[in-house]
Amino acid sequence: MNINIFLKIVSLSLMFFRIIVTLIDFAIDLVLALVWIKVRKAVNKWKFRLRVSKYLDKNAVEELTEIYSKHLDEMFSLKTIKRLLDFRYKFWGR
Repeated sequence: MNINIFLKIVSLSLMFFRIIVTLIDFAIDLVLALVWIKVRKAVNKWKFRLRVSKYLDKNAVEELTEIYSKHLDEMFSLKTIKRLLDFRYKFWGR
């Protein structure tokens, strides 16, 4: 009788541990996706600035960079995070 209770407690503990590990794994994936988006936005903004600065003066570059930055915010939205996480789970089979 005592062994059954012990096995149930161990089983529940392992299930709880697995849930915690899965949540931590998901949180890490979400943070990595957010970092990736921030880096891509910064790189795209820098490359845009570099391309435009060849042809325009400093004030025009600043204005166009602000407009492009708003475009990047729309482009890298929550849908992008969802697509990144979907790809990750399809690729690694979670």
